[in-house]
Amino acid sequence: MTIHDCALNGASLSWLDERICVLDVREDAPRLRLPAFPLPRGGQFLAPVRESLSVRVTFAIHEQDPIRRWSLLELVRAWASDGGILTLDARPDQQLTVVCTELPALAAEDWTAPLTLQFTTTLCPYWEAAEPTVLTGSSTMSLVLPGTAEDTPVSVTVTNIGASPVTRLTLQCGGTCIIFDDITLPVGSKCYVEVQDGLLSATINGESILPNRTPGSDDLLLAPCGKGCTVAALSIQPLQAIFTARGRYA
Repeated sequence: MTIHDCALNGASLSWLDERICVLDVREDAPRLRLPAFPLPRGGQFLAPVRESLSVRVTFAIHEQDPIRRWSLLELVRAWASDGGILTLDARPDQQLTVVCTELPALAAEDWTAPLTLQFTTTLCPYWEAAEPTVLTGSSTMSLVLPGTAEDTPVSVTVTNIGASPVTRLTLQCGGTCIIFDDITLPVGSKCYVEVQDGLLSATINGESILPNRTPGSDDLLLAPCGKGCTVAALSIQPLQAIFTARGRYA
């Protein structure tokens, strides 16, 4: 896929200096792995899983003087080295959280030679919606996310607006469900169920309630992209829930 100018953390590469010219931005095909899952009657089922996604940026520095050219290259290196949120002109309203995996080397003998940067993501190898979708309510609701990927993780903040502590909490999202049993969510307090570095986190007043997750619960709350699904936070006490997710693009 060939595309054009890019920005990192809101700063465009071509804006760094007028002598820096972006020649090409190319998105590599996602790198996949094939974990094997056993079948009930023997054999294995191979389900491809995205492992990483990389974007290569080719640019030129239109400066013949070696010292000034080196200074401009250092400017590009500083722009790229810490990674962050990558955005592309060809993917409006989408973003990719990346690290820089290849910095350019300067060819002193050929000042016209193109230079290359590479950005890679492994934590979330999908383009995501630049703005999250936020849904707030106190009953069963319909969550509609943008995107073309199969699904995306959902975070929930639940507030106990009842008259007594919540001791059992059920969270539903599409075809996934997580139940916390034998907990204490005081009146007016919040329970945070989030995804951090790809793993589930659930806390009340800073204390983890993951040990209180029932055995049949799913690992994550997942919502399909590109279509709606039903979400709910359920308990004997009335609740207010905030569901937050970013659509993903395959």
